[in-house]
Amino acid sequence: MTANLAAAGVGTDTCGSIRIPAAHNDLVGIRATQGLVSRRGIVPLSHTQDIPGPLARSVTDVALLLEVLAGVDPDDPQTAEGYGRAPETMPRI
Repeated sequence: MTANLAAAGVGTDTCGSIRIPAAHNDLVGIRATQGLVSRRGIVPLSHTQDIPGPLARSVTDVALLLEVLAGVDPDDPQTAEGYGRAPETMPRI
């Protein structure tokens, strides 16, 4: 049973820290592709595996939050590969 205290959140994942809580708490979670979302501010356990990702109550909410999080960050060189490759904004539902 969930408390429904928040509409969405952002977690960090090394080996299941987004996906497992989502599965056990009736949420949707996405572990983003490396470079899609900035890692700035994350204290990594693994520089090659840690990545932030959204958690929310629905696929639509997760998709909207991921759209906001995704992008190039000059303070995270890994995101530079996405420069000029962003898809058009997802239609609002």
